[in-house]
Amino acid sequence: MPAEYLDPSVKLHFNKYFASPIELVGAAGVTIRLCEFESLLLQDCRDCKIELCFARPISSTRNPLQINRCQNISVSFFCSRVLQGPTEIEDIVSVCESDRVTIEDSWLEGNRPDLPERLASGSAGMVDYKCSRVVFQRCYGVDVHNCGFGISDGVDNAIRGCCVYSEKGGGEGDVGIYVGQAEEYRRAGNIFKGNAAEDNLVYWTMRGGMRNDWWLDGAAAAARNKSLPASAASGCVRKWWKIWTKRRDEAVRRMPPV
Repeated sequence: MPAEYLDPSVKLHFNKYFASPIELVGAAGVTIRLCEFESLLLQDCRDCKIELCFARPISSTRNPLQINRCQNISVSFFCSRVLQGPTEIEDIVSVCESDRVTIEDSWLEGNRPDLPERLASGSAGMVDYKCSRVVFQRCYGVDVHNCGFGISDGVDNAIRGCCVYSEKGGGEGDVGIYVGQAEEYRRAGNIFKGNAAEDNLVYWTMRGGMRNDWWLDGAAAAARNKSLPASAASGCVRKWWKIWTKRRDEAVRRMPPV
């Protein structure tokens, strides 16, 4: 939907509407609720809400949710399940050059992590280039290849209360949660400080079977993260899905009428 057709004063409610894909550029005050789509791009937007939406990725390259150069964006109970087989999706949710973005209570599931790297879903959620105050909280990252959640640049970003599961997810260096500035951003002189990963639960094994639950050398705060024991890993995704869908259904019932 081209930006010129969006009145910044109008709140749009897409109720169970399928669009493939949706692109919002330069929009303000837009709400997308109870919508199913292939992918969603928010670029140069502000004061927008994404509520109870479902991404069904079809393209092999589009990130299901991409947020670029945005301010004050709220995403809640977003679900993306990449179940069609091999893809080249880099991140299920990717945030770049944005400030005050919250992604919460969301289910982010990739395809089989044991596929070759170019065909597997990369990360569940990534805080990337020059972000500030971007938070993933109470989200689930399942069956991804490179990492569950990561912060690679920026200031005062956080990963809090998230659950990550991936078995034989990737090679050496791939990790459940990481907080550390990407080398190219460090060389460019970007600021990296105040980033946190706290209260997360992780089960991540690399292809050789070794655990690599997190790498948090760049974190300003890294308290109360827990490794899920192998004995508890079997069936944990089904349990998490049941918990998440119950909470999602409760959120639907609380939604005001459109």
